Amino acid sequence: MKLKAIIPAAFAIVLMSAACTANKAGTTAEENNAGASLAGTYDIVTVALNDTALVNAVDIDDAYGPIRMVFTDTTYSAKTNCNTIFGEYTRTGGKVTLKDGGMTRMACPDVTMEQLMVTVLPQITDVEFVSDTLVNLTSANSPARITLRPVK
Repeated sequence: MKLKAIIPAAFAIVLMSAACTANKAGTTAEENNAGASLAGTYDIVTVALNDTALVNAVDIDDAYGPIRMVFTDTTYSAKTNCNTIFGEYTRTGGKVTLKDGGMTRMACPDVTMEQLMVTVLPQITDVEFVSDTLVNLTSANSPARITLRPVK
């Protein structure tokens, strides 16, 4: 008789535990991203102004080194296939502001990605940690986005 009472109670405890540890469904992206740190090194996967004006890093010759974005607690740098764009940023929860900074000006055979980066970076307003392997920097006012993959 006691066994019949214990099984439903144990099942209820398991369900409650799963609900407490599950991804915070029903919360906003800002609430889900509030505790995650942006500081780190990321491979740039895609830079897009919209659905047709985009560059995938795999399509760019990376002879000058990896195509990456690095964030410290207050600064960022974006290394394209040739030049580096850098500046300061601020972040509050899921909101991010990438401030104007500087850029190296080496002569490069293909500047498609860096031209797109220069256009997209000022439009970025949001950061979303999609998973442990994907971070999206997006714009609240346009389809502009930068997709990043953390370097392990």
